[in-house]
Amino acid sequence: MNSAKLYCWLVLAGLLLAVLAGDLAGNEWDEGSASGQDEGDVREGEQSSSNNSQMVLVVVQTPPKKITFTQAEAHVSKWEVERTNSTPVNSTEDINSNVMTKGVATKCVSGANCFGDSDCVTGRCLGIAVGKCNCGVCFTFLPCRNDAACGGLRGACDNQTRYCDCDKGFRANGFQTIFDAARLLCNVKDCSDRDSCYGLPCNSGFCAC
Repeated sequence: MNSAKLYCWLVLAGLLLAVLAGDLAGNEWDEGSASGQDEGDVREGEQSSSNNSQMVLVVVQTPPKKITFTQAEAHVSKWEVERTNSTPVNSTEDINSNVMTKGVATKCVSGANCFGDSDCVTGRCLGIAVGKCNCGVCFTFLPCRNDAACGGLRGACDNQTRYCDCDKGFRANGFQTIFDAARLLCNVKDCSDRDSCYGLPCNSGFCAC
């Protein structure tokens, strides 16, 4: 009888120990899971912090500067090169007036057209009033349609009467009377092959070498 009771107490003690052991294992497993979850959160936090730091670096870093050559500068450079290449070798260009002048003669050519001794180099330029403005080509009352019929004198062709009025042309160019033009312009004012006589031609001569 006593042995049966002892046996029952041992069985109950074993069951109680088994239950206690199971509870302890469950608590340890829960703590491990919780600690694992905390470590995961920490890792995720570290990863997110790392990502945030990378994003900050990308935003703060400025892009490298580029040296550009604008289209306008390229166009100007190209225009200067083309302009240099297109200028004749024996010519010079006046940038302000855009007038192309011929190169200076290097030798005297007999009978060549000239406006002064310098055009004949070592020779002489012969003629009447050479290198002076020629007013003798404008004739008053000559029919005209433009100034060309009046010797080229600007303003000499009357658009209403259709006749040349040389006095009017001289007044249009600053001379009060024809006498002022004769005193200051006609066969007096120096000129060359360029237009310097208010449209009138310049007296030319010929070279004698």
